[in-house]
Amino acid sequence: MPDSDSRPAATLHEPLTRREREILPLLAEGLTGPEIAKRLTLGISSVKSHIQHLYAKLGANSKRQAVSRARELGLLPPAPYMAAARTSAPAEPVSTGALLARLAAAQSGAAPKHNLPQALTSFVGRRQEMDEGRRRLRNTRLLTLTGPGGSGKTRLALEMAAECLGDFTDGAWLVTLAPLSAPALVPQAVAQALGLDAKSGQAALRALSEHLRDKTLLLILDNCEHLVAACAELAEALLQAAPNLRILTTSREALGVAGESSYPVLALALPDAGLLPALKLLAQSEAVQLFVERAAAVRPDFALSEANAAAVAQICQRLDGIPLAIELAAARTRVMTAEQIAARLDQRFALLTSGSRTAPARQQTLRGTIDWSYDLLLPA
Repeated sequence: MPDSDSRPAATLHEPLTRREREILPLLAEGLTGPEIAKRLTLGISSVKSHIQHLYAKLGANSKRQAVSRARELGLLPPAPYMAAARTSAPAEPVSTGALLARLAAAQSGAAPKHNLPQALTSFVGRRQEMDEGRRRLRNTRLLTLTGPGGSGKTRLALEMAAECLGDFTDGAWLVTLAPLSAPALVPQAVAQALGLDAKSGQAALRALSEHLRDKTLLLILDNCEHLVAACAELAEALLQAAPNLRILTTSREALGVAGESSYPVLALALPDAGLLPALKLLAQSEAVQLFVERAAAVRPDFALSEANAAAVAQICQRLDGIPLAIELAAARTRVMTAEQIAARLDQRFALLTSGSRTAPARQQTLRGTIDWSYDLLLPA
């Protein structure tokens, strides 16, 4: 029986997330799940989950039906356009980013407004946190993601912002506060991120208030903990001045502003410490998924197996499911086996030192992460 549906296509039950908008044109191109995972640098299980959510939002139960309804809703251009995109300039395949730009132009005439960085690695797990974070953003104007260093607050905030882009007609704008040392520089940093003249002090605050007054916009303040009082004052002033503004912050502690919703970012789900589960169940652990994906990035022949399963589980457990620590450990598989890494975790500060050279110092080593937290403490 053909899988077309005679029912008229209704409006979406819920707006598509950024990932779903990325996956939809690839489905229309005929790519398989593994091909989409490779194209977008995602885990296969993550792609399958996004496709299931996509089908549910479109009221479809097959790829053909989902693509058909997406076209009826204007989420995809007509089939001839897709065919032309595939056949034109065969020597230079259309990238996912270029195709999404074309689709955005065809639908609205303008690309989404934002300064969010392009993710260079896959985002593993956190589906429950993503859903809860989006729900809270719809119901509060100031949401703070809290948690210890290395827990993944920044990455979660960026993924949430990317998924919510469609909710903000004036875009989502990231302000990175970690490099700042003086509280007085916070308004200037925000003004600069929004493309305004970086005036100082009260002049910057007035310019921001005026600029944001009529905007429907998401502002992301990343790493507020060392400037928490200044961030709190700025957030309160801007929320009062701009009724359609939403602010998403990351911090070791909540800002303490009236109306703020604080959401703790916990460690990744771990396998049972007392009983090593079957390989298939172990692979469903978010912490294990992260280790395996990052290890395979530096050592392509790495895979979870019966031989290394116990060592991988031990690494994730001893590192308490902290994403940064797991990523630093996975980077060591370039020169060490999982068993060797597990055996050396007693010297974890000396071992976990292989972070990205372009990352902030506090994210290049485990000791750097601890030092960043320690330096924030008062002498008492």
